[in-house]
Amino acid sequence: MAEPGPRPDLVLFDLDGTLIQSREAAWEFFDDIAAHHGLPVSSAEEFHTIFAGNFSQGLRAACPDEATFLQVKAEYFDLLERKYTPPLVPGMREVITHLAERTTLGIVSSNVLKVVRRVLETNGIATCIAHVFTGDINPSKSDVITKLRADVGFTLGRHCAPYYDESQVSLSDSIAGVYLITDTVGDCEEALASGAIPIGVAWGMHSEDALRRAGAVEVCLWPQELLALLGSGPKLGSCALPPLPSSAAGPTHRGQPGRVGTSVIDRVRAANTATRRDEGCPGKPADPGCCGSCANNVVERGGAAVTNAPARRTAMH
Repeated sequence: MAEPGPRPDLVLFDLDGTLIQSREAAWEFFDDIAAHHGLPVSSAEEFHTIFAGNFSQGLRAACPDEATFLQVKAEYFDLLERKYTPPLVPGMREVITHLAERTTLGIVSSNVLKVVRRVLETNGIATCIAHVFTGDINPSKSDVITKLRADVGFTLGRHCAPYYDESQVSLSDSIAGVYLITDTVGDCEEALASGAIPIGVAWGMHSEDALRRAGAVEVCLWPQELLALLGSGPKLGSCALPPLPSSAAGPTHRGQPGRVGTSVIDRVRAANTATRRDEGCPGKPADPGCCGSCANNVVERGGAAVTNAPARRTAMH
C-alpha cells in the first residue's frame, strides 16, 4: 500500500463510525425523535443516507420546515450529550497513540463536544488529541478544515500529555499534508472541497466503493492499515497506552462483569431489560462513568452508557 500523498502535518478523525462503533447506536437515539416528528426516516439505512453529504444539510432536507429541523437537531444533540458513549472500534486506541507520537491529531465531528470529550477520556486518549471541532459549534467540516489549513499554529500537537509540544515549529505559511479519516461520503466531499486528503474506513456507515467514488484516496479494511499509510517517520514524543479507566474496562450485561456483548446493538437491547442504578454515584458528578443522578446524566446499565428506547419515545410524546 503506497502512501496517499504528502507527509501528514495534521491528521483529523471523524468520530462516529470511524473511531467509535456507532452504526446502530446512533440510530437507536434518532429513531424515537424521527417517529415523534413524523420524519421519513424509518430505518438505520435511511438514517445513514443523511450522512451522504453534510450532516446538518442532510438533516434539514429530512425535515418539513426550519422550525422542525431546529427542534429535531436540539433533541438529538441533547440525547447525545447525556447518554451516548459507544465503544471504540477495536484497534483504534493503538492507532491513535502511535500516530500521536509522529504527528498532530485532531477530531472533526458532527457530534457534540461533550460526547467527544466523554469518549476520549473514557478511553484514556484525550491528551493524544490536539484539536477538537464539533457539530454543535462548527457544523461545516469543510469550513473547519479550511481554517486549520490556513493557520500553521494548528500543527502544534500533543503526545499523550496535557501540554502542547511547542518545539514543533512549522517553517511554512500553510499546512499541506492534512488528512481526514472518515467513514462517510459527505466527509470525503468536504475534505476535498477544503484541500484535505480523505482516507476512508470500511467499517462505518458507507461502503468501500461509495467512499472511493467520493474521492477517498485509500479505504482501510482494518485500523492497522492507517499505520501503514500515515505512521512512518521519526517520533516527536513518547506515547504509551495508559490503563483504561474502570468505567471503560469492557461492556457487561445486568451488572455482571465479563459478559462481553457481540455488538453495540446487542448491548443496547440487553440494557433495555436492565434496571437503572440510582443508589448513589461512585464518582464525581462530572465522571463519565457515573449513574443517572450525576450532572452528565449517563445511565449506566452493565458498564455501557445506553438508554431505553421505549422510555425515550414515551417521554417525547
